[in-house]
Amino acid sequence: FFFSFTHLPMMRLLSVLLLVFCFSAVFAESGARLVISRAILNEELIIGKDTVVNVEIYNVGDEPAYDIEYTEMGAFEQFEPVVGVSTGASWPKLSPGSKISHNFVVRPVATGSFVVGNAEVSYHGSSSDSQVVRIVDRIEYPVVQFSEYQRQTSPHVREWAIFGGLLLIPTAYPLFVWILYQIAYQHGVHKKSKLGVAMAQGTKKKNK
Repeated sequence: FFFSFTHLPMMRLLSVLLLVFCFSAVFAESGARLVISRAILNEELIIGKDTVVNVEIYNVGDEPAYDIEYTEMGAFEQFEPVVGVSTGASWPKLSPGSKISHNFVVRPVATGSFVVGNAEVSYHGSSSDSQVVRIVDRIEYPVVQFSEYQRQTSPHVREWAIFGGLLLIPTAYPLFVWILYQIAYQHGVHKKSKLGVAMAQGTKKKNK
């Protein structure tokens, strides 16, 4: 098969057909199929402050899922758990087209980079054996002290005042010189010189 640019439309069509075939193969299987989504809701991770983690589990299959169990794989060991709140959870059933939302709260205890890590959901359908779905997350989140967070988010009024002053000096100096020139000179002649005095007297006579 000889490839040339004239075959590009055919290649694109074949790519689309291949994607459709792959998705059809995935969703053609009957039974319960769970998809997991996990997100940290805080914009910043701060030592000693509550960090809220949101987990959502979707059943995209055509059968109910049973005995659903969500488990964190040690990713939040460096965090302090909040009393009465568990990172894991379980549910007896999840219907097709439905979702489960689970939030848990932890507190960072050390500065540095935090990798969220893995989590998994185990379940089984009405006509299938036990299955496991995993999240693999290698994103690094920085954990900072509250003082560092304040420094990063403060309005920096003092710094802006200094910056404004530095910008004002080059602008104000030419204006100051121009004002002094207007006071001391008239039509380019110093007002205290003989010519300047004569010009001033002549102007007064004209005004009379």
